[in-house]
Amino acid sequence: MSGRLVFLRRLLQPLAERPVGLGLVAAHVVFGVIVLIRISQGLEGAELQVYDRLVRSLVGQTEAVERGTPPIVMIGAEEADLNRYGWPLPDGTLAEALVRLDAAGATAIGVDIYRDRPRPPGNEALEAAYAAIETLVLIYLDDPTAEFAIPPPPSLVGTDKLGLSNIVRDEDGSVRRALVYIQSDDGEYILLSFPFMLAYRHLAAQGIQIGGDPNDPSQLMVGPTPLRRFQYNDGAYVSGDDGGYQVPLDFRDGFGAFPQYTLSALLDGEVPQEALAGKVVILGTTADSVKDDFFTPLAGPRSVREAMFGIELHAHAVSQFIRHGTGETPSRTVMSPEAEFAWIWMWCVIGGLIVVFSSHLWVEFLLILGAIGALTVISFQAFAAHFWVPLLPPAIGLATAGFGTAAILSYRARAMRRELMGMFSQHVSPSIAEALWDQRKAFTEDGRPSSQELTATILFSDLRGFSSISENMTPVDLTAWLNEYLDAMTEVVARHDGIVDKFVGDAVMAVFGIPIARQTEDEVDQDAVRAVECALDMGAVLESLNARWRAEGRAEIGMRVGVYTGPVVAGALGGRHRLSYTVIGDTVNTAARLESFDKSVEGDRVCRVLIGAATMERLGNRFALRRIGEVALKGKAQTTTLFLVEGRSRPEANDEEERVK
Repeated sequence: MSGRLVFLRRLLQPLAERPVGLGLVAAHVVFGVIVLIRISQGLEGAELQVYDRLVRSLVGQTEAVERGTPPIVMIGAEEADLNRYGWPLPDGTLAEALVRLDAAGATAIGVDIYRDRPRPPGNEALEAAYAAIETLVLIYLDDPTAEFAIPPPPSLVGTDKLGLSNIVRDEDGSVRRALVYIQSDDGEYILLSFPFMLAYRHLAAQGIQIGGDPNDPSQLMVGPTPLRRFQYNDGAYVSGDDGGYQVPLDFRDGFGAFPQYTLSALLDGEVPQEALAGKVVILGTTADSVKDDFFTPLAGPRSVREAMFGIELHAHAVSQFIRHGTGETPSRTVMSPEAEFAWIWMWCVIGGLIVVFSSHLWVEFLLILGAIGALTVISFQAFAAHFWVPLLPPAIGLATAGFGTAAILSYRARAMRRELMGMFSQHVSPSIAEALWDQRKAFTEDGRPSSQELTATILFSDLRGFSSISENMTPVDLTAWLNEYLDAMTEVVARHDGIVDKFVGDAVMAVFGIPIARQTEDEVDQDAVRAVECALDMGAVLESLNARWRAEGRAEIGMRVGVYTGPVVAGALGGRHRLSYTVIGDTVNTAARLESFDKSVEGDRVCRVLIGAATMERLGNRFALRRIGEVALKGKAQTTTLFLVEGRSRPEANDEEERVK
């Protein structure tokens, strides 16, 4: 197993070295984790909560045509009715209510009250109502998988006036689906649900047919709408209860959408006949003492009330079945499991790659939030179109892959910054150090400075008389003295936006024009000017040091400087554990030869500055120069024209003769 892990690491490591590769690796790791959590039901509860929010967000929205008030009326027996008539309701009271509803012209009359045994007085009247009312549907409980049942009245057994009251609850106790029917394993019988029977009666009165789908005999057609059967792995479900024929409830009508009257108002004749004619009427209880209430997706944190009475739950199912039958509401569909995994994978990849295209943390944050917003809008619009698209898993994948990649890139950036600043920050000005970081992509590759050809100005300086001085000092004193000198020279180089490339004993090599390649000739000219200015200021600083050392009784020194401009190759040299940024090329060698050239060309100057013609041509009128002539430098086949920098030009020295003598 360890060998496989090593192989996998070797396979992925080169890919993860680059930002895009890292984003892809992070995306696939996150995707794998989310899939494992999802198939183990770790996200099911949270996903269903998101589903509930989507359901609530669409409450009250109309379909393609304006429906108006749903054709459903509820007659609820409140606490006052129970006190008045008693509970359970006597048979005579229930019979009178049924007769009034039938006389009012209701298309379907549903009784959401169990009548498994007689409740005198009035049993004969109730039996007569059972026989006479063709639109009647009475609930009973007969689940083949349950250990108990509540049978219907014997006189109704075998008739089409019965409907199952079975309610399908999820593991969290919420009702999100409606039962259409239960079929025995051998197919000998089908038990239709209470709300489906009521919708069937109402649709039949309008001439709307219910039957099998000609394209799929196992699927029902309610009017023009095929009812897609709920499967155990639909949407967020991993092992949902898909017993019987179930469909998701949309609860589109919301709380309080159905007209409601009390039982007393019905029996006292206070309910207008036109309020009941042509409607589905459901008679049940709305008394808290009966405990006939259910939690649904509508029971959110801002809902009007937490639970829903059974008659209202049935009313929602009836309303939806009727909307299916009239073609107003299509059946809700879902992605296949394969499509869901592909959907989640796509958003993980988007999250892993989206941050690669920005180097600013706040921009990456906004990009991730924008992508999550786009995902939310897509999921909402799809849900509004009756298509359940997973929202939470891809959102988690997008955010985790995105922020994870951003965190790793940020860590790498900090490590790269430390490495780059370790190379440069001690030897350059703060402005150049920041510019290096801001433009790091222009001169780095795989986290290290890449080699590049550019034009730069090289400055070499060396002390005059250092050997004799070092002989008269202890190693400790010599080190302290030399560090004092080098520290002062480093500050001068940094002040002129140069980079100290290296120290070799008392010698200093500085470069002007790296690591960010100059884009114009004017910028190269400015580097040459800064290098010469730096050389003159190094001399001025050395004079100040000499004055202090003279006062302290220590030896004084002089300095030689060579400056040359030309092409170089800049890049990082060394291994992974020790890396140094430097420049190489003939320009470097020429600058070094200028510094060590003919030590007699010094005069009484504390700092002698020699430059080549390539540098002189870029200085304009800024400096007073003395032409030394064409000389053959050590190790160089071609001659080089040398100039001694005598100082800065007078403002009036504008022509060549005044500038170069």
